[in-house]
Amino acid sequence: MAQSSHFSPISASNTGAASPPSSPLPHVYEPVYYFFYGTLTKPHILKEVLGLDTEPVLRPAKIHGYGLTNWGQYLALIDGEPGTVVTGFACKVQSAEEEYKLSYYETNAYTLHGCKIHFTARSSGNNEEEGPVFGNTFLYAGDAQALKEGRFDRTLWEVQMGIRLPPHWRRGARGDAKPAKTDEQVSKPAVSN
Repeated sequence: MAQSSHFSPISASNTGAASPPSSPLPHVYEPVYYFFYGTLTKPHILKEVLGLDTEPVLRPAKIHGYGLTNWGQYLALIDGEPGTVVTGFACKVQSAEEEYKLSYYETNAYTLHGCKIHFTARSSGNNEEEGPVFGNTFLYAGDAQALKEGRFDRTLWEVQMGIRLPPHWRRGARGDAKPAKTDEQVSKPAVSN
């Protein structure tokens, strides 16, 4: 039998002895900017949410292509028309634990969304970035149109409850289906004259 001339992937020196598995490099967390537009723009609230000893540094910033709408007493970030701008603040999150705390605070009513953050004021000189940076924000997870119109948001309800409404209920939520008969209407015999 002819010997193969190519290197075997399981052999360290091509002698037939298996090489030890290489250990993966440990994960090194890279701090990331988050864009905030509502309650988290208040340093004392963000400090409490993140469990910090001191108030975090918030930098005036903006993002393009998004819009804000009211959700009760709160603001909700939604996709916007190209060119629309939302102003707020950016904060550099320092750990995965802080990111988890932010997600927990925002609940599943919002999804983590990558965005390009533009700073609107010069840095204080603490080795902070000047130009646009890629970061994250929290985007409303439900039906933005229903939210703007003040309608029941079936999409968000299903996300929060972890279930899907039956199809005939979904149609009824939009008002394009007849309501189901009540038990009384179903059990009542038809009367003929």
